[in-house]
Amino acid sequence: MVNLQDRKKDSILNGIVPGQSVTIISVEPIGDDTLTVFYKDSSGSIGERMLFRSDESTLDKVEHGRPWSFDGNGHDN
Repeated sequence: MVNLQDRKKDSILNGIVPGQSVTIISVEPIGDDTLTVFYKDSSGSIGERMLFRSDESTLDKVEHGRPWSFDGNGHDN
């Protein structure tokens, strides 16, 4: 579950568009329990949707791992 106040630019969410993840472009609060999100879907199309506190239970944050990283020990062979 995702809290509305935790939605930020570049977050990736499931539940805004059925069957796909979207990337949040911008968030505009409209009060304590409502906000408008502008997003890009998997095909690159831009959209917007108003979200309410009641929508929190249908939203999931997507965690993408990095395909590579530089966190190994440089002295290991």
